[in-house]
Amino acid sequence: MKLDKQLFTHVRLFLAQGPDYIATYGSWRMRRLARQFSEKLVKPRWPDEHVRGMLTDSIKEYLISSPAKSGLALQRYLLERPTPASHLSPAHLTQVVRSMPANRQAKTIELAEEIMQGKFSYRGIAVTFDQEVNWRYQPDANIDWTWDLNRHYCLVTLARAYLYSADERFVQHAVALLKSWMAQNPPRVNSPLWRPFEVSTRLNAWLWTFFLLLKSNYFARSGLIDMLVGIATQAQFLLENLEYHIKNNHLLLEAKTLAMVGLLLPEFKGALSWQQTGLRVVWQQFEAQVCQDGVHGERSTQYHLLVGSEMWELIQVLLGNQLPVPAIATPRFSKMVDFARAMVKPDQTIPLFGDAARTDEHIRFDIRWAAPGLPVTAELPGEETFWLLNYEPTSTVGQSGAESMGFPEGGYYIMRADSAGGSPYLAFDCGPFGYKPVPSHGHADALSFELFAFGETLITDSGSFRYHAPAAWRNYFRGTRAHNTLLIDGQDQSHLVGTRQVERPAVATAHSWFTSAALDLVEGSHDGYTRLAGQVTHRRKVLFVKPDYWLVLDEVQGVGDHQLDWFYHFMPGAKTTLNDISGELSCQVGQAGLVMRPLWPQGLRSSVITGDELTYQGWVALESGQKQAAPVLNYSYYGQIPFRLGLLLYPYQANKPPLLHLNLLETQPDFHGLKLKVNEQEDVLLITDSRQAALLTYGDWQAEASLFIIRQRAERKYELILANAMFASWQGQTIFAETQAVPLMSMSYVLAAQSQVNTLPGRGKVFT
Repeated sequence: MKLDKQLFTHVRLFLAQGPDYIATYGSWRMRRLARQFSEKLVKPRWPDEHVRGMLTDSIKEYLISSPAKSGLALQRYLLERPTPASHLSPAHLTQVVRSMPANRQAKTIELAEEIMQGKFSYRGIAVTFDQEVNWRYQPDANIDWTWDLNRHYCLVTLARAYLYSADERFVQHAVALLKSWMAQNPPRVNSPLWRPFEVSTRLNAWLWTFFLLLKSNYFARSGLIDMLVGIATQAQFLLENLEYHIKNNHLLLEAKTLAMVGLLLPEFKGALSWQQTGLRVVWQQFEAQVCQDGVHGERSTQYHLLVGSEMWELIQVLLGNQLPVPAIATPRFSKMVDFARAMVKPDQTIPLFGDAARTDEHIRFDIRWAAPGLPVTAELPGEETFWLLNYEPTSTVGQSGAESMGFPEGGYYIMRADSAGGSPYLAFDCGPFGYKPVPSHGHADALSFELFAFGETLITDSGSFRYHAPAAWRNYFRGTRAHNTLLIDGQDQSHLVGTRQVERPAVATAHSWFTSAALDLVEGSHDGYTRLAGQVTHRRKVLFVKPDYWLVLDEVQGVGDHQLDWFYHFMPGAKTTLNDISGELSCQVGQAGLVMRPLWPQGLRSSVITGDELTYQGWVALESGQKQAAPVLNYSYYGQIPFRLGLLLYPYQANKPPLLHLNLLETQPDFHGLKLKVNEQEDVLLITDSRQAALLTYGDWQAEASLFIIRQRAERKYELILANAMFASWQGQTIFAETQAVPLMSMSYVLAAQSQVNTLPGRGKVFT
């Protein structure tokens, strides 16, 4: 019965995509079924015809009697041709080798030597082949590892090692692997290794390998013709099997690769068709998939970097050959760079929003280097980026300071501050569940966040593990309990269907975003739980009182009794200490520490769980395919709602724990407050329950605002921070008064002296 229900849901979701999608998918599927049928009649194999039939008439004069002689003749032609210009031209490659630091070259040569010994390592799994490589090998039934092996990053490593060392052994081994792969894997439409996305990824590696090895006479005699046949065959296969029905990164990246083959090897008969089709589709998808604020529509930080990486290479080639780039492309790509720079953490890792892992060999180029000025310290770009840029180590890259940024269409808000060694950072997710046309990489993670300070990630997203993991594990990592947010009645925010689909995805709404030198504030909510009895909603407000700490304020609205579970995930190896009575937790990761103290914890139960196989709780997957046990903090409440829970997050350097004193003030009808004293600094925070301004009072202080922070830095010296403020006073003496509310302002005030006022409107917006 359960299976029938799931099948019915899958069919209903399929039909809901409309007649255009059904027709597109049906046409694509029928073409593949027809090819599968023909492959049963005739054994698949590489084309028998000589490469002559694949090339244009203009260069057939270079084809001589034998493949070896033809290869040498084509080598001379390709090395001497003036166009197309690209980062893979002989002059460019020579310059890169000259500029590449010796330690980088040595590392690549070391990796190449391991490949020659049959050693391959992907996704944390190392495999050694004693004899010929088995290209279909799946360690622990991990198809993702097999795909990585067949994407042929190894060929590019061998080719770079050859250019660094001039050692023909690397060329010989690359050609041997090439021939081995072609012998084991003729074009076969139903092979996992011939899925269109895998073909496009492999073609990227083959293009680079082809041009990096072009100067080698051994390659020209023994591998050049085979590789041209392989490139042309795969490009034509890709043209005929573009996944028009999967309008996410798959279609965009497949089209990009198709265009690149046509651009870089116009001598193929099919090159013009590949180029024109590829460019038409890639620009259609780029405009559709990339938000106006630059965030890729799948809302996966990993896929954002992947799409940006490949688009950067394409744009470089087009501009280098004076070919047109659509007007929308340059500013939209520039915004992709802005988001990449904003969301990468100070330690160069990414927050794991959506299907994401910290590293992915498919991401070849670091798009943060695509424009001057980096927001983080980076001595040199990575090796692949170095090759694309022809980077000069002596060149200077401007540095811009840490800056908070909001990306409202993408749904991400990044909080940062300049701080002596601390580099505090929080990334907040208030966006959609993935990309609506193809939501397969989305997670039920609305209002989740990651936190970093003092060189360490202190609160992390759980990652995605493996796409083809058992359904229970796949959906744990997709589900709400694997994220730093609130689970209600044991139900995910969005109804997950199978391991890739979703029904009734939660819709998140950002209500406020302000940023200034003194304070960042973001507030959002989602409707994922309105389907529950009592029309339940979750609203979260995050305040960053710079540069010291965060407050996370959650409100659960609705009626009736409900089970509320908050989860906060820590890094593997994190040391946690939990006070079962107060719910306060201290966490230490490396040289960083974090104090987490709940506010208004009445009726709250707390526990820490690590690596529980039965409940699928207490796990993170920082890298693809590798799950690790890691502590997770669970705050639990059962009872009537509305319910409110606040959480203080105070990071610190591990050897300098703060002297922290927190007092909750008596709750007033329109607001609640707290007093926080850390070492010699004291803050009083008065916060309304809504976005509306109210009369906030504390002792002799009074303000009409939605937020009032009174920070005492020294005797009689205060810093005041207010949001949606109309006026403020002390002992009845007006400090400021406005006829219209000021969204965000900060000022210094000295008692019994003239105040110095500094209004900071920030870059925020109030959404109505």
